[in-house]
Amino acid sequence: MAENNPEGQNTTSEIICESYSDDNLSIKNLKCILCTKNFSTMGNMRRHLRNIHKEDTSNLIANAHMKCPVCTEYACARTVELYKHLATDHGIRLEIDHNNFTTTTEFYKWKSEMEAETNSSYFKPYGTSRFNDGTEKAIYYCSRSGIYKPRGTGKRALKTQGSRKLNAACPAKITVITNRDKTIAVEFVKTHCGHTLDELKHLSLTKNEKLEIAKKLELGVDSNEILNDVRQTSSPVKRKHLLTKKDIYNIKRSHNISENAANQNDFVSIQFWINEGEFPQGVDVHIVEDKTVKEESVRLKQDEIVKNALLQSARQSFEEMCA
Repeated sequence: MAENNPEGQNTTSEIICESYSDDNLSIKNLKCILCTKNFSTMGNMRRHLRNIHKEDTSNLIANAHMKCPVCTEYACARTVELYKHLATDHGIRLEIDHNNFTTTTEFYKWKSEMEAETNSSYFKPYGTSRFNDGTEKAIYYCSRSGIYKPRGTGKRALKTQGSRKLNAACPAKITVITNRDKTIAVEFVKTHCGHTLDELKHLSLTKNEKLEIAKKLELGVDSNEILNDVRQTSSPVKRKHLLTKKDIYNIKRSHNISENAANQNDFVSIQFWINEGEFPQGVDVHIVEDKTVKEESVRLKQDEIVKNALLQSARQSFEEMCA
């Protein structure tokens, strides 16, 4: 049991907490400082200190993975502790909004528009929590928040712009509560710390941007043409304006698109163009009088007659272009 120490000296419990705090903590070398016994987890060592040495371990953090993005010296295990530290030690007051949505679609639309307007991105690293009362909770964190963890066993160098991860915890997050009636309540911590919102190089393309590029690739549009089209748009500079051939390659791979996707199935590609109302440059479309189409279209509606005529002409133009 810990002895009473003279005034001004640290107690055994304080020495223990200091020894295992912040950067002094090493999961590979968890050793009791009182008896030198080794442990595989912090939880096991806490239990040992309480039961064997009768020490108070309430201040011994089990997993201080959240580092302050301002000073990087403070670490804690819970978001509420980080928020308190930012307020008391750095004078940072967090801006928090509350929103309500009637459907999931409305929420995702709001999230997508907010991310586009603020040049930010939020991700959900953990699953959705489900409670006995029928409600569900999901948390989206700022994509810059977290620690860079290299994957694999190789020694691949970082990108020239470095990792998007701060190696600290940005306080910005979105907490989503889905009620039993499927309505959604959102608490949005808007304040970012440790980074700015103009570093487009650390953002990813949005889902819609990736889908738009994938559609063009499926039509056989050349990568250079896609790059030129994106860079020539006059909208405010966004992540898509930094599009690279590596981005296009990744989209091809994730959508299983080959180099000559449009030529693999000409009919499907032409049908896709007609459905989307978009045709590659160089393909002229004309509505023609075709006996076969006219005879077969007697029973069809007027819009279907036009579509068949377009299909016939587009197929012919496509064959001439590829010849």
